[in-house]
Amino acid sequence: MDPIKEKIILQLQKQPEPISSTRLAEQLHVSSRTIKNHIKGINQEQPNLVQATAKGYILNKQMSLPVPEETPAQSYEERFSYITHLFFVDHASSLNLYDLCDELYLSYSSMKQLISKVNQQYDAYDLSLKCKNDTIFLVGTERNKRRFLTQTLYKEAAGHFVDAAMLKTHFPEIDIAYLQTTMHNIFMKYNCYINDFGYTNLLLHITVILDRILNGNAFSETNGRQETVHPICEELIATFSTHFGVQFNPLERQNMNELITANINFMQRKDDETLKTIVGPQIFKLTHEIIDEINRRYHLQLNKETLLVPLSLHFKNLFYRSQQQTSLKNPLLETIQSSCPLLYDCAICITDYLDEHFNIQISPDETAYLAMHIGADLERQQKDIKKLKCALLCPDYQQNQQQIYNCLLIHFDSDIIIPTVVSFEEELEDKSYELLFTTVPVHANQGFTILLPPMISAMNLKEIYSQIQTVLDRKKMQILTEYYPQFFSPALFYLDKQADSRREDILKILCRKLRNEHFVSSHFLDEVLKREQAATTAFGQIAIPHSMKMDCEKTGLAIAISPAGIQWGTQRVHIVLLIAINEKDSHLFKELYEALILLFSDPSILEVLRQCKTFEEFTNVIFSYTM
Repeated sequence: MDPIKEKIILQLQKQPEPISSTRLAEQLHVSSRTIKNHIKGINQEQPNLVQATAKGYILNKQMSLPVPEETPAQSYEERFSYITHLFFVDHASSLNLYDLCDELYLSYSSMKQLISKVNQQYDAYDLSLKCKNDTIFLVGTERNKRRFLTQTLYKEAAGHFVDAAMLKTHFPEIDIAYLQTTMHNIFMKYNCYINDFGYTNLLLHITVILDRILNGNAFSETNGRQETVHPICEELIATFSTHFGVQFNPLERQNMNELITANINFMQRKDDETLKTIVGPQIFKLTHEIIDEINRRYHLQLNKETLLVPLSLHFKNLFYRSQQQTSLKNPLLETIQSSCPLLYDCAICITDYLDEHFNIQISPDETAYLAMHIGADLERQQKDIKKLKCALLCPDYQQNQQQIYNCLLIHFDSDIIIPTVVSFEEELEDKSYELLFTTVPVHANQGFTILLPPMISAMNLKEIYSQIQTVLDRKKMQILTEYYPQFFSPALFYLDKQADSRREDILKILCRKLRNEHFVSSHFLDEVLKREQAATTAFGQIAIPHSMKMDCEKTGLAIAISPAGIQWGTQRVHIVLLIAINEKDSHLFKELYEALILLFSDPSILEVLRQCKTFEEFTNVIFSYTM
């Protein structure tokens, strides 16, 4: 049972007579609506525990009461959360200092120290707790209180979506389902686009706005401006005003308009001239330049026809958020950094470009959104190219050949294509394929083969998927064996025998080896260190450092192996692969980078490699895992 319900039951236990929701709300520093919603929840958990009479609420004495868990806040984090909950969720206007001491089991002096520590955290939002005549007040503008509340909820989400369930828990007075339905219908009506993250961000902020206004905390500051708001915002405000019985003053209207403008795009498919009108010629030109730069630097083939519209609209909103000194939170930030390092690398390139040309600093969260735009476009254009070319060998008994063919495509269409379907093994002789599905044993070596049962009902789809992924992974790693003699050399191998080596030490040694073999120039080390400052290139026990520029004299990889480990920022790595890329080989960078990440995602190879003492041993291990 949540704390508010427990407080209501404890308060009702003290009442010999029925008490009104208004009076109960005053005693608990919450609204009447909160009392009614939570009493409804109590009775759902224990029917008829709280009875409603003409005079108010009273406990049903014939029922056994739930035993509240007596768990007073002990740690600083728990006490900080408790105080924050009182002011921001219970909407207390003030707190009695001695009552708070009793609730948190603290002495007067300890409470004063706690308030001082809480203020250090509140200070980042220009908020503070002030104590006057033993009464504690929260001081700060309404805008800063809302900013603190939304950021706190994002932190509480701990890397996951701030979803509807979480908002329902924190804001029981707000009908979250109604908000979602209303927003969706109005956005559809105006044919506007909003991605999942923008939608979540908007839902959170609107929930906070309504909760604050409902509890008497509307904006009171004014900037003297009267600005026109977008029709979508007008309709949202009108609908919410009627449903929730609230009034949006001019500053609240302006605040809502800023949120709408920063999170949605008012178009779906338009021609270049219309797009230029919407985002402005500067952003239109910028988007073209950035796509060209990413394509040139990383030898990608980002498609302007599919990427120009979403990316330019994203830049428009990004510039607006920068002007407002706000940014979106991205719950997938850590996942993108660790699982999609190359995409994040491309996004860092974009942020450097924006900083250099427009003096705009982009947060890591916003950088991750840029990586997602690039990744989405690459997925669109590579949808079929990345698929395995397969053949199906299946004697056509009672039309099961067609059934198996359909079943494979229904479940694995994102990974395979099956241009070849035969009934006899001899028919495979002149066919080209990368993976063979067969329902009968084969006599000749047909390469990667998956034996299927003749009936679809007996198929183990999970096992088939795992085998397909294994073949795909092997295919990606073929670049290592194909280009190994060209990129790897004994002269670029280093065995680190020290116990206290650090990142900078190893990078200097490897850069010196590359320079001695005429792979890089003297400024290469500075470029590699600059890339490391942007974001670490370490993943688990391995680091793959590189420059943002592909201007090396030759393409090659310098290797360092350290049995004891190398301190790499906050991580400790045992294998370092320093990549030097010449522009003529830039088309290989993405494939090479992904192959290395994939190869070293297998913990077993890391344990073997970290024991290698020579380049020959290292080579033998690589070939044994990739051939």
